This record gives sequence, structure tokens and C-alpha cells, in this order.
Amino acid sequence: MNAPPEMVRHKFTLILDQDPEPFLDALSEAGCGDALFRVSDDGEPFAQFYRKAPTLARAMATAVREIEKTDLRVVRIAGVALPTN
Repeated sequence: MNAPPEMVRHKFTLILDQDPEPFLDALSEAGCGDALFRVSDDGEPFAQFYRKAPTLARAMATAVREIEKTDLRVVRIAGVALPTN
């Protein structure tokens, strides 16, 4: 029997199309409780995730899907860090 894939914490940043502040409750309800939502000093809205998942691809795909349950859209990926346990 195969063991389930190890869950590691992936850190990545997604750039959003608008200020996330009005959507914080909806984002929490959508499953984004593992993210920090902010607007950078230069006015760029973003979400920084610390998501446990077996792969980075899975972590990012679920994050994008959850964000897009609200009226926010992901514009691009800004950064990815090495995974941690």
C-alpha cells in the first residue's frame, strides 16, 4: 500500500487584480485562511500564502481556485520560496 504524499508548507505570492480588503470575509469563507492579503507600498494588491499541500502546483491551484470564488482574480505569480515541513 502506498503512503500518502508528504504534506509540506509552500510559500508563494499571488498578485491580485484589485484591493482584497472588501473581500476578506469571502476569502476566509472560500478557504484562504492561510494567506495574508495586503496592498504593497506601490499599490499592488497581493496574497501571500503559506499552504500545506503535497506539491507546489496543488497548493497554487487550490489557492487560485479559492480566490476566484470571490470577485477577485489572480493576475500573476510574484514569488515562490522553497517548501518547509
